[in-house]
Amino acid sequence: MPSAARIAENGHVIASFLTGFDGTRKVFDAYRDKCAQLGRPVPGDDRFAYAALVYTGQTDEEGMAGAEKLMWYVRANKVPFHHVQPPGYTPYFVRAAGLAGERSAYDFNTMTLQDMIDGGIVFAGSADTVRGQIERFYERVGGFGHLLLMGQAGFLEHEETVRGIETFASDVKPELAGLSTAAAGVSRG
Repeated sequence: MPSAARIAENGHVIASFLTGFDGTRKVFDAYRDKCAQLGRPVPGDDRFAYAALVYTGQTDEEGMAGAEKLMWYVRANKVPFHHVQPPGYTPYFVRAAGLAGERSAYDFNTMTLQDMIDGGIVFAGSADTVRGQIERFYERVGGFGHLLLMGQAGFLEHEETVRGIETFASDVKPELAGLSTAAAGVSRG
């Protein structure tokens, strides 16, 4: 989370990817804490972004089938850790831990799609299911204003990709429009 403080100091938007509920909350809280240390107002949701693997189907079954094809993205990366985390990319102690064999809390090669959904890493299912997953994520991480949708990867065909993104755009996104406003009274602590 050391980069969260630098990002907060500069007032930039911070984004997180593949960090799930707990990791994202830590990153966002580090940003909020730095703003408080600097005497700045509590940052609004517009300063926080989450990139998620998302597949929205007409049914939960269709959404899960599409998301299963997206899993190639997290399971097929065979690049050695020392190339994924080059010097200067992450703090030295994180890189040292990785080179010593310590990894993040998530082992994407052994996690099921359901594990990733339960952890807030993937949003998948019908429009109602995906909306509910995003609303839960919003509450668990203390809010965010930008969802960076990764709806194409792996073995998704072009038509499947378009269908999933269009279903999200027409059936999920409009229902999320008031999320920040509706949750304004929710404690961020």
